[in-house]
Amino acid sequence: MYFTKNIGFTFSPFSDESIEITHNEWESLVLGQSEGKIITALDGDKPFLSEPPELTYEEEILIAKRHQQHLRKMAELAITPLLDAVDFDIATEKEENHLRAWKLYRIAVNRVDVSHASDINWPESPA
Repeated sequence: MYFTKNIGFTFSPFSDESIEITHNEWESLVLGQSEGKIITALDGDKPFLSEPPELTYEEEILIAKRHQQHLRKMAELAITPLLDAVDFDIATEKEENHLRAWKLYRIAVNRVDVSHASDINWPESPA
């Protein structure tokens, strides 16, 4: 197994900069990455695990905005068929209750202030 900075892992040398690593080293790196570490490589040295850099305030805000958009989309996907049933007067009482719960959830998601990205308590979905 080989590791090349800016390329990653390969089974054969990719370039003169490729560094041979053992299977155990590869497993350790991949396991660490799955646990939130990042694989770091310095020129000419074997790759190692390190802590990811702290996010900037702007990055935290962007992540929070994307999460908010995702939650709104999930709410829309739940609301649409329930609303169809209501519109055609064929909704059951259970469907009407679910519709109300999902709409209230969507309102709560929209009201989240993402400017406090590091300290957001996201509303719980009615799922």
